[in-house]
Amino acid sequence: MDTREPVQFNPILPEVIDDPYPLYRRLRTEDPVHQSPMGMWVLTRYDDVALFLRDPRFGRRGFGEIISARFGHSGFTNTMLLQDPPDHTRLRTLVSRAFTPRAIEGLHGQIQSIMDGLLDAIVDRGEADLIADFAYPLPVSVINEMLGVPARDRALFRQWSFDIARSLDAIVLPDPDIIARGNAAGAAIGAYFEDLVAERRRTPRADLLSAMIAVEEAGDRLSIEELLATGLLLFLAGHETTTNLIGNGVLALLRHPEELRRLREDPALVESAVEELLRYDSPVQRVSRLVYEDVTLGDRTIPAGSLVLGLLGAANRDPDHFPEPDGSISAAGTIAIWPSAGACTPVSARRWLASKDSLPSARSCAGCPTWPWPPSGWNGVRRRHCVAWEPFPSTSKARRQSFLKACLAGRCVFIY
Repeated sequence: MDTREPVQFNPILPEVIDDPYPLYRRLRTEDPVHQSPMGMWVLTRYDDVALFLRDPRFGRRGFGEIISARFGHSGFTNTMLLQDPPDHTRLRTLVSRAFTPRAIEGLHGQIQSIMDGLLDAIVDRGEADLIADFAYPLPVSVINEMLGVPARDRALFRQWSFDIARSLDAIVLPDPDIIARGNAAGAAIGAYFEDLVAERRRTPRADLLSAMIAVEEAGDRLSIEELLATGLLLFLAGHETTTNLIGNGVLALLRHPEELRRLREDPALVESAVEELLRYDSPVQRVSRLVYEDVTLGDRTIPAGSLVLGLLGAANRDPDHFPEPDGSISAAGTIAIWPSAGACTPVSARRWLASKDSLPSARSCAGCPTWPWPPSGWNGVRRRHCVAWEPFPSTSKARRQSFLKACLAGRCVFIY
């Protein structure tokens, strides 16, 4: 007889931040359409989350009012992530026109140079904090290059982005201090981008921000508010998802050495392996929607106006769709459920990134501590992890390249 308390969704418990999957299993089994004591509804089965992502009865209309009530201002509600079609379609079309094949092709050399510098520094030391030394600075540096942020200003963005990312959780889990810090960071980064947009209007350059200012579709252009919101979205969504994918993906491989060996021996598996890593430990654990009318799932009815969370991390380990979903990963790959409607620009990292280099002899540092990243941490990478490399001959440049860069090949990695 099971004497445990009824399952409840509480994502801020330390044990859930450290490993949410036992809670996900209980929710899927005991209460798959769950009404949390926090007020929101939580979906964990693959079929329910897939329906939630594509059904027009679920959407983002009304999030502006929630943000205003929680933060005391409307925030960046012009971002495409808070829009339903046709507004979302219009914004995505305009932004996509700035991501031309020529523009993306021109970034390859810059991205490779940034990546090489970070990896060389790690290999020379022989040991690294994977997040702080690679997974965070790589996407941030690339996005700054894309948007044309001057190198002298880039240190400003680290704390701003951290505070804003943490404040996103306050939409569901309010915390006055986190909200205040998020508001201050949002005001600061908004003012910065406003000045940068004005400068690019006066003096366009070969960067994405200038391209978004100039882009036009059937006489339509992005407004100043939409430019600011899109710039912030590219920065935040681009670096956080990529950081999480690298961190979670490399840690999963280190914990599954047989699959790591297969990838070293057969680099052609890289892209399919990234799909599997997206499934196994999703870099975005949940997405939120409002429900516009009563929706019945199984024997539960979600009332119109409710806030609903679709737990991608739970859906991607649903045993009705994935064999042995918790115990193993497969470098041969599976297809993860993912919020493709509006979660990314249509340009995939796969267009340029198909690593032919094998992963060096990476291993977890013996006795190396891990700690939460970020401290709130329920929507992405949950733990920082130290990694060590075996030494390489100093002349072996190609061997200094790492499978780490293959983690950027996942679909819906926002920026490339």
